[in-house]
Amino acid sequence: IKTYNTTPLVIGLLLATNAVFTLFSAPIWGRLSDKFGRKPMLLIAEAGTCSAFLILAFSNSLNLLFVARIVDGIFGGNYPITKAIITDSVPPRDRGLQMTNLGVAHTLAGLVAPGLGGFLSVFLIFGPDFPLALPGLVAACLSFSTIIITFFFIKESWPKSKRQKADKEIKIKLKLWNNKDALYLLTQFAFHIDV
Repeated sequence: IKTYNTTPLVIGLLLATNAVFTLFSAPIWGRLSDKFGRKPMLLIAEAGTCSAFLILAFSNSLNLLFVARIVDGIFGGNYPITKAIITDSVPPRDRGLQMTNLGVAHTLAGLVAPGLGGFLSVFLIFGPDFPLALPGLVAACLSFSTIIITFFFIKESWPKSKRQKADKEIKIKLKLWNNKDALYLLTQFAFHIDV
């Protein structure tokens, strides 16, 4: 708050921005992965996340922080696409366990990352004008490693034979109560606002 000379309300809105944009972009990413395949869409989403962390690293104003959070939210397809890959690849009897593992990993990341980011922000590697440089660069490197892993080790789980026809219109479900991903992201949004 002191670094950016702002108020707790603005910081709360900043934290919520990512969840708001992810709430609307995640279903779109799911539909795009149905149409164009899981792997290419996951790579694009990961690249967007990586670029958001780079923007975060070199943010020297509150406006740039909002841009970083918005970009990350727009490219928030990692979670729904990963769930789709598990659904495609894992036999039904093991699917529940793997979905649970994904949820646990997601929760652990939400617990560990803020603490690690706070610790790394103490080290002002580019001076006081860029207080989030080290956490942003570390996050960008980790994100880039997921791109490498996805590119070389993740197989396409949704072959062309199963994809929707290219001329079929992509329709997004707006009924949140029938969309488990949207409900999950809405819950995340509520927790972000609470912070």
